[in-house]
Order: sequence, then structure tokens, then C-alpha cells
Amino acid sequence: MRHRYVVRSIVAGIVASAGVLAVGVSPASAHFCHETINPAGHPAVGDNGFPDDPFGGDAVPGGTSTSPGVNGNGPINPDGFYLVNGLLFSDTTPIDFPGAGVSWPTTTVKYVQWGRDDIVITTRIGGPNSAIVYLIQAPGDLFVEAPQGSPGAVFCGVPAPPF
Repeated sequence: MRHRYVVRSIVAGIVASAGVLAVGVSPASAHFCHETINPAGHPAVGDNGFPDDPFGGDAVPGGTSTSPGVNGNGPINPDGFYLVNGLLFSDTTPIDFPGAGVSWPTTTVKYVQWGRDDIVITTRIGGPNSAIVYLIQAPGDLFVEAPQGSPGAVFCGVPAPPF
């Protein structure tokens, strides 16, 4: 009889330890780029398909996703406003977060592809109350999670620079 209680106590201890370990494990984060509001363009004009984002799923005119969208622009977000999270790349060049670390927390950006080789990040482009936190000017297309051509790379298209 005493042996049965010892075995049950050991099993209960193992199960409790496994439960504590499982609670401490964090889920994999989802890295993304969603079309988001254009502060100058009446934000509630479309639906980006992500109702739980900070803007309630509102997006710029261009459809529910950047691939393919519904306005004939294909996978291109014509004004470059995105809600991003994760590792960002200009084609294959990393775009490090300007704060601590290299991975971008969920934040709003305006991404502009320009004809220069450098990457410039400017903060609060629309003033202190702007919904857009960063302006990123870079030479290539925007990719999230992995560089262009890599498995897992998420394309976040913007128009090519006018040369």
C-alpha cells in the first residue's frame, strides 16, 4: 500500500514539473508585413484581413493583401505603408531595428524603394502623433523573416523608384 502512494507521488511530481515547463515555453512568433493605414488617406478605406492589428484591420486602398490585392497592382502596395514584425530585409541586406536588437517589434513603417545603395531610417515622419513610426528608404524590395530568395521570405512589395 505504501509503495502505491510513493509511485503516485513520483508520477504527480513529474506531471506537475512538465506542466510548469510547458507554461514557460513561449509560442513561435509570427513575422509579417500587412498593408496598413495611410494617415493622409482616410484609414478606414479597406480591410487588410487582420482585424486584430492595432488599426482594426484598416488598410490603404489596394485590397486585402499585397499578394495579389484587388486593384490591379499585383503584389505591390502602392503607398508603402506596412505593419511589420520580425527580421526585415531590403532584398538580401538586413535592415536592423534602430532600437535594441535586430528584430523589429510590431510597428508601422512607410517603406520607400529609392535609387541609392544605402538604407536610411527616419523616425516619426508625420510628427509626434503620427501613426507611422518609421520611414525606411532602401535600395531593394522589402522582405520579412528571410532575405529575398530564401525559404520563408515574405515579400512586401512597393513601387520601384522612379529613375
